[in-house]
Amino acid sequence: MESAEGKSSSLAKERKPSVYSVLWVGISAYLWAYGVQTLYLVFFRGISPFSDQIYGIPPAIVMLVAGLFYLFYPRCPLTPGKIEDLKGQEMLKLIQSLDRVYEAVGLRYGLRILATFQAMLLILVLVFAFVFVASFVTAPPADKVALGVALIALVIASGSFAMEYVHTTLTERISEALSDYFFRKVREPYSTKVYPIIRAVILERLRLRKGQNLEDVYILEPLLFDQKTLLEKLLD
Repeated sequence: MESAEGKSSSLAKERKPSVYSVLWVGISAYLWAYGVQTLYLVFFRGISPFSDQIYGIPPAIVMLVAGLFYLFYPRCPLTPGKIEDLKGQEMLKLIQSLDRVYEAVGLRYGLRILATFQAMLLILVLVFAFVFVASFVTAPPADKVALGVALIALVIASGSFAMEYVHTTLTERISEALSDYFFRKVREPYSTKVYPIIRAVILERLRLRKGQNLEDVYILEPLLFDQKTLLEKLLD
């Protein structure tokens, strides 16, 4: 029979991040650091990030630190709670917890939101890189006019793509990040059996406009939070 220590060490191993997730965190940190540095050099220093190899060092340091921090950050294994019935007062307590979490969004959620902008940041960095490389190309005046027109077209196309990205993908990813953040904050006392119900209640909270409380809706019409009704909405 496996000892308690063996079980806890096994859980700890299960919580250890994979090499790919650590690599992804490091690349994301490098991308953000390089993007911020590029914007700073362009708008405040008026120079190209390609003018000196030393400008590649700070993003690499940020990438290394972020990867190591993510790898060795202490993680506690998830221990599901004992509450298996979300009715009456238990449902009200869950709703009140969600309202409190919504009013006190923390740093982790902010980082999740930043992560959703990575694709757009990559596009902007690539555009800036192309513009700077093209600006150092020595070409006849006629070719420079054609190059200028091409650069303008590139910027317009990139802007159009960014707007479409915001309208479709970004909105959905922000909603998912907020849903995961809420779930992590309120799931502790509940059994895995009611996790889908919690997700459904979180979805209802996200549908409310700013300044409204889910508790007020529950008090007016508790039947809207019947478990069957919530699951049907979750599957819509």
